[in-house]
Amino acid sequence: MDLRGSVALVTGAAGPIGAAVSTRLASLGASVAVLDRRPAAVAHQITGSGGHVLALTGDPDDPTAVRAAVGRLLTAWERIDIVVIPSPGTGIAGVGSVAQAVAGFLPEAARTGSRGVADLVVIDGAGAPDRFQVAAEQSVEAFCDSLRQELAGQPVRVELVRSAAVRNDPAGDGTQHVTEEVVRLIGRPAAAVLAARAAG
Repeated sequence: MDLRGSVALVTGAAGPIGAAVSTRLASLGASVAVLDRRPAAVAHQITGSGGHVLALTGDPDDPTAVRAAVGRLLTAWERIDIVVIPSPGTGIAGVGSVAQAVAGFLPEAARTGSRGVADLVVIDGAGAPDRFQVAAEQSVEAFCDSLRQELAGQPVRVELVRSAAVRNDPAGDGTQHVTEEVVRLIGRPAAAVLAARAAG
């Protein structure tokens, strides 16, 4: 897959899943903006591998910080094609902040980009304590359904990736599994997926 020319925003990028997704997208050629309270380490990793990265320092759960970060990203790179949001364990607050900040920019990026589609991928339950897992997953799933309806007819895919494997896998291979699932979703042909969604 070739993501050269695409701009990705990954929130919670300092965490294991966010860092893995960020570095993987950069390795495929995307310019990657990493948003977290301490994004320097993952940004350094991407730069060291020859990737293009923009470090955005801020709290992914803070709507004001998210809006400011998105503004800095648009000033620097003028578009957002891919957004990946590892959901916080507290529910949909962080997901909602990021989705609201970027949703208005995704359709235009899809129309002007080489892929012909924009992607917003939520990784649910990332880091959630087990006792909150079910409630968090239900909340995030409902939010994604609502966002799909809001963006219906637009060239934007809203996808939900389950991350329970990360918490339940003692070998630690779940992070790679989730990362590759994110890449698989982003890499699907745009026309076929959007046509299937319209028909459904």
